[in-house]
Amino acid sequence: MYSLLAFLVLLKVTNPIKFYKEGKYQEFLNAYYSDPKFSKSINYMPYVALTYLNLGQLDSALAYYKRIPVSNLVLRNLDGLSYQIAERLREKGSLKEAAEAYYYSYLGGYRSEESKKTICQILNIPEELVSDSVLKNLFTRARVYIVAPFSGEYSDIGQEFYSAFTLIYNVDVEKIDEENRENLSRILPNSIVIGPLKRSTSKYLDSLYQFPTIWFSPFTEYLPLNGKLFFSPFKTLMEETNFLVGFIFDSLKLSRVALIRDTSFIEGLFTDYLKSSMASRGKFLFYDLRIVNPFEFDSLAASIDSEKIDVAIISGLSDNSYFLYSAFKTMFPGKPVLGTFAWMKRITQVPKYMLDLSVCGIPVSIGQIFRNYELLENFVKDFQTKNGYYPSEIGLAGLDMGILLKESADSSIIGTLINLKNLSGYVGPSGAVYDFSGKLSIYEIVKGEIKRREESYGGEEN
Repeated sequence: MYSLLAFLVLLKVTNPIKFYKEGKYQEFLNAYYSDPKFSKSINYMPYVALTYLNLGQLDSALAYYKRIPVSNLVLRNLDGLSYQIAERLREKGSLKEAAEAYYYSYLGGYRSEESKKTICQILNIPEELVSDSVLKNLFTRARVYIVAPFSGEYSDIGQEFYSAFTLIYNVDVEKIDEENRENLSRILPNSIVIGPLKRSTSKYLDSLYQFPTIWFSPFTEYLPLNGKLFFSPFKTLMEETNFLVGFIFDSLKLSRVALIRDTSFIEGLFTDYLKSSMASRGKFLFYDLRIVNPFEFDSLAASIDSEKIDVAIISGLSDNSYFLYSAFKTMFPGKPVLGTFAWMKRITQVPKYMLDLSVCGIPVSIGQIFRNYELLENFVKDFQTKNGYYPSEIGLAGLDMGILLKESADSSIIGTLINLKNLSGYVGPSGAVYDFSGKLSIYEIVKGEIKRREESYGGEEN
């Protein structure tokens, strides 16, 4: 009551707000700065912020806007201040700050539906999923959980992953033992979850999933039905496969496809994705050459009629990929070869000038891929010093996740989602690929040169 009376006294003496309402913004500022008493009253803050907005000075407007307590929604939404701030920040590309301002506009009842809709557009999430409680969870502090076996037979695996992860990222990380399912119910919607190791635990987590939990799954190929913000190398591989099929049939207009693969688990999974994607288009493989023993390649390949294939797919996922590629190219030198982004890992293992193929993958710089090998080398040294042994694939997955969260994690879910959106895609030092944009590209590897086509081809953007 006293502060309101003091404000009314100041208003009666100088009435700087009068200038604001008359559109005399410079006169308002002159009057406001003429007496230090005005700066002591938060009631003037929205007018100062609005004045600077009208003068085109966003930074100054933002400085005064932030001085208004977040609990005072009346002042934060005076003359649509929060909404106006949000619009300017969005134009500038400051999406996190824009989303926060839209949120206060939503809470204050100023153009609430438009504010909610725009927040969903910024995050690329379905509007129908966003309730009042979901919006609150988007903006509250995010918790990071690692779900892995920390007891029982596989506890050493969970500990290796945790040790590798925290070597890179160690900010308020909580361990949850996947062997004790009761602990999984502790995961809150405003969380970032990494793991688990077991497919069965992934299924159980899926049944507990609450939007907008961000879920990274580096281990299991299980793709949840409920995980709306779910990211994994296997999900990316499925997207790449669909894109590759679209590129072959829609863009290249080819129809006779040969798959060359070995017997590894990852190649089997890729084959399942490939056949399913082709079947959805009414297409089938002309040849599925499954190499059990490298020495049998020539005899098996002899069954292929060169005239009946337009293109070969060699995924690049297996350690035998380069052998399969070179053997195929020797027997069928004129046939084009396509693969997944896994070939980008292979280019550091074999001479690039010996490769001539096209691959599909996420839009990342080639420099990032080569940088990974320096990161990997330094990590191995640090891990060995700390733990006394060489990291396995589990440890390398921990390295991947540690770097990813270091580059993208924010104090809130919305900040993390915006960072992931800006990141677009991520390739870890282990070679694991994560897609956050759904915008894949075709890369051509020709005689040591790697070129990314600017056009978009085939496949659905997920």
